[in-house]
Amino acid sequence: MKKLLIALFLLSPGVGWAQNVVPSEIKTKPGKLNTLKANTESKLVTWFSVDEDISLIPSEILKEPTFTVFNCLNPGKYTLLCIISEGVSLPKVYAIKIICGDVDPPPTPPNPNPPGPNPKPPEPDLPLSPLGKKFITEYGKDKKEPDQVAILRAFYAAMASHVKDNSVQTFADLQSDFTKAQKDAGLRPDAIRNLRIACRDHFWSIMPEQADKQMDDEIKQRLSMAFDEIAKALKEVK
Repeated sequence: MKKLLIALFLLSPGVGWAQNVVPSEIKTKPGKLNTLKANTESKLVTWFSVDEDISLIPSEILKEPTFTVFNCLNPGKYTLLCIISEGVSLPKVYAIKIICGDVDPPPTPPNPNPPGPNPKPPEPDLPLSPLGKKFITEYGKDKKEPDQVAILRAFYAAMASHVKDNSVQTFADLQSDFTKAQKDAGLRPDAIRNLRIACRDHFWSIMPEQADKQMDDEIKQRLSMAFDEIAKALKEVK
């Protein structure tokens, strides 16, 4: 179950903000390297950035999983997650609020030199995938919560790896792990409900009915690609 570490914070009622394990809030500046340590004896520690503007040095480079080094690229408010597994119990997730730079800058005065008659046109958006369009439609029915979408995307990316684990032998095993992850994770029950249902229904629509059927490597690869397809489509949801 070790590969399910990140997935376990998907759909449960709350994420911890425990100062005795990690600080609840860190103030820093853009470009500054920051060192952070989790107060735990466990060596099964994973650090995950919800926001793309936070850059993390991988734990395998630091060779000490309880430490991480990060910096933020731009001013803003971000969230960093610390996921700790201890023995056979379910992993615990702790969130750290990152406040980077001046998040409330003064208003910009009018530009005394307006652009010329031929300003550079904005970069065109990349074409959306059919699945991405479907998810965007469902997300339009939900309250806009980009941090929740990022966690949902991380869950499906983690499941793409977990389905290849030796502990997953049958479709029933996979469904059990999927359900358990939803109960003990970090997404609020009322958050982005329509989008979550659309993701779940898309995946289970391709699952065979024989829940006790053994999964070979070919089937696992196909299911991993399905999880990964959902994760990539969620990246298109803004």
